[in-house]
Amino acid sequence: MDTGRDQASLWRVINDGLGRGGAGAPVADHGLLAEAFADYFDRKVADIRSATDGTPPPVFRDSPTSDRLSTSIPVTTDVVCTMVRVAADKYSMKDPMPTWLLKTCIDLIALYIASLFNLSLSSFLVPTSYKDAYVIPRLKKPMLPCGDLSSYRPISNLPFLSKLLE
Repeated sequence: MDTGRDQASLWRVINDGLGRGGAGAPVADHGLLAEAFADYFDRKVADIRSATDGTPPPVFRDSPTSDRLSTSIPVTTDVVCTMVRVAADKYSMKDPMPTWLLKTCIDLIALYIASLFNLSLSSFLVPTSYKDAYVIPRLKKPMLPCGDLSSYRPISNLPFLSKLLE
């Protein structure tokens, strides 16, 4: 057993969980509070909405019937197994289990994931939990001031199954 590799994997998971990027460097100035980032990003969205309020809605043209997606091909357990196995081991704090653990038991639960995906695709509904993201502020450029909220952009880390369904 290669303990050096196991330790590296452990530290990678710990650093990801703590929101540390690349070489373990913090992603944001510790003097900035999460509430400040949330308020700043919320204000940016509100500003965009108010700037576009009152604009006419987009015009959609009807497409020919032959171009429409009238049926979807069901997701099979084989497809789910393959997609999970080839996926990177990245995961979200919103995931109930890390991706590496999902990979080890995918043969047992692929049927349930395929059923969930097929239900979602046939009903045109995405589970609410798939829309819930863990948002991490990241500096836009290394030379920007760390203490300024406008120097950051939000990175949304969605659950693994949400990305898989997509």
